[in-house]
Amino acid sequence: MPAANASTTYLDIGQSNAVKERGPEELITLLLQRACVAIKRSVLIIGHKEMDSEDWEVRLRATEEFNMSISKALQIVTALREVLDHQSGGELANQLHNTYTAIMASLWKSSKERNTEELTKLLGALTELRDAWQAVEGQTT
Repeated sequence: MPAANASTTYLDIGQSNAVKERGPEELITLLLQRACVAIKRSVLIIGHKEMDSEDWEVRLRATEEFNMSISKALQIVTALREVLDHQSGGELANQLHNTYTAIMASLWKSSKERNTEELTKLLGALTELRDAWQAVEGQTT
């Protein structure tokens, strides 16, 4: 096995073990934090106005970074919605499903419109969710 493959495999095993050692509440909190960072990054990219640059390379790079950030946030929220256990979670799972669905729709719409005000509101909503999961995490440890 080449050295690059060995180190990648070792890193994958290390990350896998780190995930296995964490509780579900902590993992959800970490994912929500990553989604918050991605949305914050997208707001900053819009604020720098590089997507409106005359230089096509600058515009392309900024647009790619913006789309990757939005995509990351959408992937996380979608994944959180899809792993909900509706049988065990009951009404709370249904409420979270509806919340995640609304966040996804709003995130999609506000990203297409490049609406920093709406993106900032979504950041606030995800931050509240993250904080709630942190509180749950503190009660279970």
